Amino acid sequence: MAAIGLEDGRRLTLLGMEAPIPDEVEWGFVILVPAYSSDECARVLTRMHEVLRRGCSELCAVGPLADSLHDAVDDFRATLGSDDMDTTVGLASEEEACFYFARAMAACEAKDLVALVSDHPPVEAILRQILGCEGGA
Repeated sequence: MAAIGLEDGRRLTLLGMEAPIPDEVEWGFVILVPAYSSDECARVLTRMHEVLRRGCSELCAVGPLADSLHDAVDDFRATLGSDDMDTTVGLASEEEACFYFARAMAACEAKDLVALVSDHPPVEAILRQILGCEGGA
C-alpha cells in the first residue's frame, strides 16, 4: 500500500486488488478499479459491499472491460436500491481513465482517491505521472 499526499491536499492511496480500504480513507472517496479480465471484474464486484459501505461517491474503471464492469456495478447497486455512488463510462484509454479519475473527480471535492491498480504497474505509472507523484510513495 502507498498513501501519497498530493499538492492540492488530497490523498492518493494505491492498493492491490485484495487489500482492504484503509480506515483513514474518508467518506466520499472516489475509486479507480481495474477491468482487464472477467476474473478481475468479478473480484471488483465482490468488493462492492465494502466500497459502498465505506462511502464511495464515484467509481471509475480502467481496462478493456470497463464498460461491462460499470454495467455490472450499476446492476449490483440497483439490487441494493443504492444510488449513493456514480459510475463513469466511455473512457477509451488508460490515460483517459486515469486523467478523469485524477482531475475531473476533483470536482466532487473528494479528499481521498483510492486506486486498486498496484497489480497493473503501467496504469499506476500513468496515474502517478498525471498527479505529479512519480516514483515512490
